[in-house]
Amino acid sequence: MADRKMHDEALKRFKLSVAGNQRQRKRESSAARFAHGEQWPEEVLAQRRAQNSAVGPIGARPCLVINNLIQPLQQLENQMRSARLAPNLSPKSGKANRATADMLQALYRNIEVQSNGGQARLWAYRRALRTGRGYYRVLKTYSNDGDFDQDIVLARILNQASVYLDPFATEPDWSDGMFAFLTVDYPPDVYAKEWPKSKMAGMTNDMLTSIGDSQPNWVTTEDGQPMIRVAEYWRVEMITKTLITTQSGWKGFEDDASRPPKDPVMRSREVQDRIVKFAKINAEETLEESEWDGRYIPIIPVIGNEDNLDGDRIWDGIVNPAMDSCRVYNYQVSKMVEATGLAPLAPYIVAEGQIEGYEQLWAKANNVPFSTLPYKPVSLLGQQVPPPQRNFGEPPIQAIAQSIHQSKADIQASTGFTDPSLGLPQRDQSGRAILALQKQSDTGNSGYLDNLANVSMKYEAKVILDLIPHVYDTPGRVVQILGIGDESSKVMVNAPFTPGPDGQPQPAQPSDPGAILHDLKSPAEYGVVVTIGKQYSTARQEGTATIGELMPNLPPNMVAAIAPTYIEGMDFPQAQEIADIARKTLPPELQPQPEGQGAPIPPQIQAQMAQMQQQGQQAQQQMQQMGQQLQQFQSGAQVEQAKLQAQMQQTQMKIQSDQQIALAKIMADKEIMQMKLEAERMTSDSKHQRDMALNQQKMGITAATEMAAMQHDQELAAQDAYVQQQMSQQEALQQAAATEQPVYEAPDE
Repeated sequence: MADRKMHDEALKRFKLSVAGNQRQRKRESSAARFAHGEQWPEEVLAQRRAQNSAVGPIGARPCLVINNLIQPLQQLENQMRSARLAPNLSPKSGKANRATADMLQALYRNIEVQSNGGQARLWAYRRALRTGRGYYRVLKTYSNDGDFDQDIVLARILNQASVYLDPFATEPDWSDGMFAFLTVDYPPDVYAKEWPKSKMAGMTNDMLTSIGDSQPNWVTTEDGQPMIRVAEYWRVEMITKTLITTQSGWKGFEDDASRPPKDPVMRSREVQDRIVKFAKINAEETLEESEWDGRYIPIIPVIGNEDNLDGDRIWDGIVNPAMDSCRVYNYQVSKMVEATGLAPLAPYIVAEGQIEGYEQLWAKANNVPFSTLPYKPVSLLGQQVPPPQRNFGEPPIQAIAQSIHQSKADIQASTGFTDPSLGLPQRDQSGRAILALQKQSDTGNSGYLDNLANVSMKYEAKVILDLIPHVYDTPGRVVQILGIGDESSKVMVNAPFTPGPDGQPQPAQPSDPGAILHDLKSPAEYGVVVTIGKQYSTARQEGTATIGELMPNLPPNMVAAIAPTYIEGMDFPQAQEIADIARKTLPPELQPQPEGQGAPIPPQIQAQMAQMQQQGQQAQQQMQQMGQQLQQFQSGAQVEQAKLQAQMQQTQMKIQSDQQIALAKIMADKEIMQMKLEAERMTSDSKHQRDMALNQQKMGITAATEMAAMQHDQELAAQDAYVQQQMSQQEALQQAAATEQPVYEAPDE
């Protein structure tokens, strides 16, 4: 009973949608055919066809079609192809975060690329340019045949006239619509294979015709054969729920299982929750029925120019406003061809009786090049009548040409495309004026692309973001994402993970410090902004184009330094080889160094480092000599030994200090020399600022060196004080030992 009630409701709604969109659908069909080339009205074509009349057969008149709409339409389509339409996601609610927003955007990008979503949008956009409305859709498909995981895809709707939407929806994206239909007409044999158990599968043509009489929109005829219409019926059901906030701060629906027990309700209000259901129906029965995972009907409209005249909603592209001017152009061109073609075929003026007996020859005179045409001389009032002669008349070619030129201007005014915007040369205008006209044309027609971005793609993003938690819901599922530069990677959703050595996500514990969690099931909301930019296949190409625009304004030495990187970013097979060759021509200081090595050391600094190394070797020899002296005096008094150790420590620390100071000076000289080289490569207009920065850096380096030396001197002074204190304590101990304790002598063996 419920199924029958739903089916009857669907039939009523379909009838309502057909009636509410009848005039608009008629306009759309006419515009689509006109853009395709059917530009002569049928009644005019009938008048200009070949006919038989009382005076004999009348030949057909020319009906030429010069389709002036092809170029403007292709221009707008290419504008969409070259536009980078990018939905940008940002956290909106408190439970949303930036990391998950970036991951969702990369997942969204992968959905677009893998399902070829750009073609689905383009197909609908082409229709909107011509007729004012187009459509594409969001679907779910199984990822593979080995599991139950699904993916979201964008798909085109081949027959754009098969979409019937709720005529009472007021939003431009139909997001407030309560129902929608998507129809397909099947031949009876194809229908029977698809739904063999259906009531209509075994019906005869007469039975189908009878159903078509009672339901004219559900059984159609094509080439004399009945066609069975099957419709996807999408409907929204609103359910009233109570939203509450408890004393502990929990917020959710009253019947939510996660509601804390015995938690008093502080606030409540009723809200309308959306449920989308799906069915396939024909004129007699329901074939399939299910519930959709998301809350929005997944049919995305693309609109052109919208208007409302006395309650009648009208959508137009660029075709309807240009129809009359295109018809005038075709008529005038056909008239010019007809006039110039008939000019040498002027009729003969003959007196009665002059061609008597030769009628057949004279009837073929305009088609057959006879060498002679005989005639009979006749007289009138005793005067001989002149021989037959043609009645030449000059056709009004100049007037027709002026009319053609005017109708061409009318077409440009109707479509908003002038000659400069169509790429036609302008001899009497400056380049600046041509660019201004092109910009004016782009501005006048940018509304179509703006509608695609801010109406269609925003609703598309709403549908997909609402669907993602239901489709990508398996804990630990690994999904592929695409970054800004189309670099592919994989992440795990609904479970913590860490990136493995090979880039594959590995399961992790929530307590792991490096664990990443993208919880798609959390009730987080994300905002969507669709940006329109220049299209590049990757961010690398965009960077290369930007560098190319900057290079003409840079000094030559900087251009030479950037050239290898610029060539490396280009997209042709030998780019890397040419970049390597260009890099080898750079000065030594700009040459790339092997990994782990710094910039090359100038010869002056290398000499200072060699001298410091020699000083270090000499100091090492002095330390070895002092060590030998220490060994010679080990049998002496402990005071002398302490003094020698203190002297050796002081010497060693002084050597280290000298080495550190020398190394700091060398590195400072190195930095100063590199800055000088860099300063020489820069332009002269900023020399004063660079010199000031260089002096400041010199002062900073010198101050750092002096501070290091001062700090070391303080450490030496502290060490001296410590050594003196130790020596004093040692002497005191020795004196005390000499006065109070006897000298110990080793026994004889």
